[in-house]
Amino acid sequence: MDKEELGKKLGQMIAKAWTDDAFKQKLLADTGTALKEEGVELPGNLELRVMQNTENLLFIGLPTSSSQQLTEAELGDVAGGEPAHSITITKFDLFWKPRLF
Repeated sequence: MDKEELGKKLGQMIAKAWTDDAFKQKLLADTGTALKEEGVELPGNLELRVMQNTENLLFIGLPTSSSQQLTEAELGDVAGGEPAHSITITKFDLFWKPRLF
């Protein structure tokens, strides 16, 4: 599964979790099984954790350091544009921009 396919599948799973409480609970409690049931196979050395933000608790994922330069758009996001949220999966960075405030 390449980066684009994985990003699409994870987006579909997030949407499903918003509308299917049983799936959301499984995704939070047993992410590996939920991924497999949705057809997502991760390499054996890769772990994915799902956490849910609440009104009073916001999780921030710290990506691994990278020698790659940020694009102008990414710099704008970091410097004062909309916040960039990412799921970091080894070398994959999948960005989406939900409205937080």
